[in-house]
Amino acid sequence: MEFVQPDCLQRQPALTVVPSSLVHHLALQYLKQAEVLRQRLVFWKNTIAEYRPHVVVADYAPSLTMAARGTVGSVAIGTGYSLPPPEAAECVPYRKPFGIGPAPSEQFLLNELNSILASVGAWKLERLPQMNQATAYALMTIPIFDPYWEVRQQDYLGVEHPNGSPSPSPETDEVAVGYFSGGIANTAIIDGMKQSGVPMLLYLGGESERWRDRIAGSKIKLVEKPFDLKRQLPGRRLAIGSGSLGFVSAAMFAGLPQVVFCRHDEGWTIAKAIHMAQIGFAGHEHEMTADRVASMIESAANTSLMREFAVALSARYSEFRDKATLPKLVQLVLMVAQQKYAP
Repeated sequence: MEFVQPDCLQRQPALTVVPSSLVHHLALQYLKQAEVLRQRLVFWKNTIAEYRPHVVVADYAPSLTMAARGTVGSVAIGTGYSLPPPEAAECVPYRKPFGIGPAPSEQFLLNELNSILASVGAWKLERLPQMNQATAYALMTIPIFDPYWEVRQQDYLGVEHPNGSPSPSPETDEVAVGYFSGGIANTAIIDGMKQSGVPMLLYLGGESERWRDRIAGSKIKLVEKPFDLKRQLPGRRLAIGSGSLGFVSAAMFAGLPQVVFCRHDEGWTIAKAIHMAQIGFAGHEHEMTADRVASMIESAANTSLMREFAVALSARYSEFRDKATLPKLVQLVLMVAQQKYAP
């Protein structure tokens, strides 16, 4: 088995139009870096020709799946956000596009992308979402956190949690848990946590020292290691985080109300799911004030109906608890590898 990556990667240029879906976003980025995409496709096609693999595994790598089409079987790995449904007739939006100037049409993007694909001898696309098309799919999420669940045709493998997924506890305590593996950029988040007065265990990745003086005298206790999600989440009063799929899904399985301060698109789609399910509150981290943070935490911590909804949601998705996600992924890869791929 070989792990390879192209050496033609470059920093992505800023977009003047904020796209409506990930496929739309990728197409815009690809066309802004047309030569880089061309080099990347050539790299993948040459690598496939040199190694002659039985299967390629693409983890958030649509350029690889596009290069592999018609040549070798492939498995595409992704979450609901990072693996938009390739069978869709058009880009499935999770928001309206906005920004400076009009967004290019999907037909224009498709024509331009096909021109690049044709220049390197790769198969053309019939529709834009087809850039994610593979022989098989490993969808590492559950329906509630998939912004495309209404049109999705692939099966869900679930979310893998270290030591297994938690379950709701019949007993609860007064302590909340906060998980920010990437740290916190907005001081108002810390100030609002402190202002809420809710006792809390808080993990900040490697940024504990940065905030230690600021939380002095509060009911917040900094922890230096990530939580054991199966053991430390059940029975807690509340879960607070930045919208990472692993933590949010574990808190959902534990039946906890949640407050999510997201900072990127995938976190935004997950936060939206929490809000729509009425098991928590959500907002963009950079828009938060201390008062608003404190209010969201206090409300979520003290709304019994929200906890009832969270426990009910945990039961609804119990079939995904402790799913053997990684063994299923291995089985999927082996299954595709054993097939004789017919273009």
